[in-house]
Amino acid sequence: MKKKSIDEVNSITKRLDAIIRLLIIQLNLKNDYGMERIYIMLDEVGLSSGDIGKIVGKESKNISSMINKAKKKQMGKKNHG
Repeated sequence: MKKKSIDEVNSITKRLDAIIRLLIIQLNLKNDYGMERIYIMLDEVGLSSGDIGKIVGKESKNISSMINKAKKKQMGKKNHG
């Protein structure tokens, strides 16, 4: 099998990022999910905060912080109700 060039991989990555962005928009419009929930879902499927940041156009440290706060909020809801 022929190795993919870096340009080919980058091109594929950009296309996948675009698809994910469109799916996020659709999910957000259809189900009225907040971005916090979307960040958690992307985190749960194994994307790093850096990857999520690239997709949504935010810095990874901000994404990481938002994910941690949202997870704590979810845990609080589970423990209280």
